[in-house]
Amino acid sequence: MRKFKEVKQKLVVFSLENWKKVEQRAESVSMKTGTFIQNIAVDGEIRMIDCKEIGALQNALRSIGNNINQIARKANEINSISKPTPLP
Repeated sequence: MRKFKEVKQKLVVFSLENWKKVEQRAESVSMKTGTFIQNIAVDGEIRMIDCKEIGALQNALRSIGNNINQIARKANEINSISKPTPLP
């Protein structure tokens, strides 16, 4: 029977630029870099976003933005904002 915990070790190589990012992210959550990398590798999640689903939302936001822009232009043109009168 072994006295040591059974572990698996893996060498991971980072560019200097990426290593600085890892250090900054680890520091921002008050963790050592090794612990941070291990936690991200085990508990981290990669999220894939399908841009096709976001297209309808982008179009709706664009439409709302256009409406707000038209209101702002009219308000600046007449230097006044008032409630529109209802049609008979």
